[in-house]
Amino acid sequence: MPGDLLPLGGLMDFWLLAGVGQNWVNLPTETLLAERTEEAAQGRVYGAHFAWSHLWWAFAYPVAGLLGTQVPNRAFAWGGGLALTLLAVIWFTHRGRLNLSEQPGAPDVIAPRL
Repeated sequence: MPGDLLPLGGLMDFWLLAGVGQNWVNLPTETLLAERTEEAAQGRVYGAHFAWSHLWWAFAYPVAGLLGTQVPNRAFAWGGGLALTLLAVIWFTHRGRLNLSEQPGAPDVIAPRL
């Protein structure tokens, strides 16, 4: 059901679900970064990860504003379709990449190159 058609309570349920999903992604990611990074570099690595993950909000807010003003009755559907399209493009363009951490001789600790 498009979020445009939900009452406030339903929208809050969706926000809760999105928050739980974001936590399910971020907690393992942060744990992985902590386990695979030298302690001296953890602050820089976490800072870089935080900046990269929050950079997407710089794109999301203007797109949401544009959709909300141009197609107010279908903004949620258009935004969802745009997000799924972006996901598909990234998936298909990156699915053949090697996972270097599984290669023989791969380092046990990933150090950032700053």
